[in-house]
Amino acid sequence: GKLTGRREKIALKAFAKFDKMDTGVALLEDLKAVYDANLHPKVLVGEMKEEQAYKEFVSFFDDTALGQKKGVPMKVKLEDFMAYMAELSAHIRSSDDKFVHIVERAWKVRETPTNVNIALDKKKLDSLKAEIREKVRQRTKCSKFENVTLYRACRHFDTDQSGDIDEHEFSHALSTLGIHLPLAEANVKLP
Repeated sequence: GKLTGRREKIALKAFAKFDKMDTGVALLEDLKAVYDANLHPKVLVGEMKEEQAYKEFVSFFDDTALGQKKGVPMKVKLEDFMAYMAELSAHIRSSDDKFVHIVERAWKVRETPTNVNIALDKKKLDSLKAEIREKVRQRTKCSKFENVTLYRACRHFDTDQSGDIDEHEFSHALSTLGIHLPLAEANVKLP
């Protein structure tokens, strides 16, 4: 099949990261250095091992580079990369969100959020903030200084005492407070 919509945009963004001169060609070595085969859909569901997914990725492009001279860096054309991504996409029929999320993590790129996505994310974030406040309030002595209580809770979950709560600390905090997010939301990077 052919990629469309968000799937096409995120795949193009992943390729563009390696095609700095906008020539429609990237070096296979550059792609291999970043690609995380652990996030291949078949690896995620246990149908394939990470090593197999990585070999499949490399062999997909080796087949397109027949006749290339030894010692010359292998080049990957945009259309070949898009064909690979379309094949990958066929394994993720459930939703564009899941495909985009996997590509973002596997290729270390970010989808540019639309205004609709930003509004939805803000609404979800505001809801999550309210839920965290309520859970902290329920677990602590009622204090008329709610901000102090929240500050102390944040310090408690900042286990490395860096002054920031990283993804792991945040995940632990949510779990401790009994807040369970769907997997796709739990893996979202915080600004």
